Amino acid sequence: MEAHYNLGGALAKKGDLDGAVRAYQRAIDLKPDFAEAHHNLSLVLKATGSRTDARRAF
Repeated sequence: MEAHYNLGGALAKKGDLDGAVRAYQRAIDLKPDFAEAHHNLSLVLKATGSRTDARRAF
């Protein structure tokens, strides 16, 4: 779970926002109460222009 979270951060820094979304979502699938993953997923979704999804993830 933490590996997926860390991968999400690395992918986001590289600009692979779609990959970051998938990695953060996988971390959340494995641990639904992983607050940091929800927060970072919402930030990445906001950066992709998916504001509705970002609000839902937050």
